[in-house]
Amino acid sequence: MLNKNWLAAFTASFVLGVSAASAANTTLTEPTDDAMCLLYYKLAKLAPPLDDFAAHASSVQRANEFDKQHSLEAEKGRLIALQASLLPVTTVTIALQMNFGEYDSTAGEYDLSGFDPSQFVIFECFGQGQVRLRFDNASDAQRWMLDSKAAEAVLTKDPDRTILAQATVDLSDVDATGPDEPPMMVGIVREVTVTRQFFNTPLGHYLVATN
Repeated sequence: MLNKNWLAAFTASFVLGVSAASAANTTLTEPTDDAMCLLYYKLAKLAPPLDDFAAHASSVQRANEFDKQHSLEAEKGRLIALQASLLPVTTVTIALQMNFGEYDSTAGEYDLSGFDPSQFVIFECFGQGQVRLRFDNASDAQRWMLDSKAAEAVLTKDPDRTILAQATVDLSDVDATGPDEPPMMVGIVREVTVTRQFFNTPLGHYLVATN
């Protein structure tokens, strides 16, 4: 399981609980858990249970008996607007905390721990369970190719090997899962920008094979 870092350095304007999309509205930067949950339903071609999600929202749960109906209607309206805003979205950019291992001089690469094929990202789904995201090309995404001089420079800048990897991911499909397993989305990593965690020191950027 990977950690999402919501304090990553980026410039975006948040509307309806979802961050700013690109001009074409197909790429969503730093999506909220609410957005990722609804994107799962969009990918799976299922109708999300918005009434149930709204009823379990913290704002509704905290409301007293006089305000509860108004809070419920407001939350349902927020979810309907959020769902509509996600219709054109096909790509997300998410920031993930991870580490890089020892430099492999034979392969000319650092391996990034968070893109191991066994890893996935977890998103909370309105207090009603979780949805997960795995990377279909994880074995390619985890290979940060550098010559030895560049690799040494990276380690000099980041001796603790702890990084923030901002990944641009095309959402492609959903996996069939068992009845007791959280739903799983499938994504393809297109590119990765690497910075030193907590310091925002730029370390590199690379494209990822997608076929």
